[in-house]
Amino acid sequence: MESQADRPIIAPQSGTTLQYISTIGDELPALVPENAHVLNQAAEHSYGVKFVRQKSPWDLVWGTLFLYIGLRSMGLMGGMSFQLRVSSFLGLWYVILGLLELGAGVFGYISPTATALAVQGCMVLLLAVLQLQFIVSYSLRSGRAPGPFALLVLAILVMSGVRRLRAVGPFRRASQNPISAQQERWLEQLAKQLKAGNPKHDASFLRVTSLNAWPPVDCRVQLTPGLAIFLMNLTKIRFVPREQIQITSLASSGKRTKVAVMMEGRSFKSLLDAESLRRFEAWQAEGSPAAVVYQPPEFPGNAEVSS
Repeated sequence: MESQADRPIIAPQSGTTLQYISTIGDELPALVPENAHVLNQAAEHSYGVKFVRQKSPWDLVWGTLFLYIGLRSMGLMGGMSFQLRVSSFLGLWYVILGLLELGAGVFGYISPTATALAVQGCMVLLLAVLQLQFIVSYSLRSGRAPGPFALLVLAILVMSGVRRLRAVGPFRRASQNPISAQQERWLEQLAKQLKAGNPKHDASFLRVTSLNAWPPVDCRVQLTPGLAIFLMNLTKIRFVPREQIQITSLASSGKRTKVAVMMEGRSFKSLLDAESLRRFEAWQAEGSPAAVVYQPPEFPGNAEVSS
């Protein structure tokens, strides 16, 4: 008879945005395909909180830098070299946006929410606009392009701002029903378990690294009877049902085989050793006699919860 712990929390809804629900309380959703969207919402919320806090110190760095340039350009902290000199009016904007960026960094670290992430993303893009204006004005004054450092700063600001804004939507949806402290700790333990995984010692573990994806993708994959658990670039956990992942052999090269990986609509190429490929194919064949035995981390406060 199916136990309560093995039943899905909620059935998937086709054609609609799947939402994380609060009806599970402090319990752990079973690691079954029907719960993949619930588990992913929980993981997305956990990732979003950490993402905002990890980026907040950089806001303090950018804010301090732009504030310093603004104050120097206004003559409040001594003069500036020709290469960094901006007008007093533009310097005032450096000061204003520098202070706002400092505030965004503090706000995000204290209150890591989707709103804070959106504010940080917008502020970083405003700094990018200011940096672009500096590059243009410098080129007009000097008759030559600025050094590579100025262009690098602009590129970093643009990429950082766009990345943050792209993460706002998923984080906001996942934050509608935040996860409990127990679920947060369980996800942290799961991430540690995946980081320590080794395909040579664990018959249900894979390591998949992209060859052609940008940004690069490094996946540590734990195969469970119902799901594949991905730790992507050591930061983000995804729970992927069997039917949403495919690894297809393309060409064999010595001890490794070039494969095409398709996961949740995303595709890239990778290299797998023969044993890892055989392991995945056995797991993918539903009902295969090569059963996967996996023991997830113990759920805090509920030692009896398991998959």
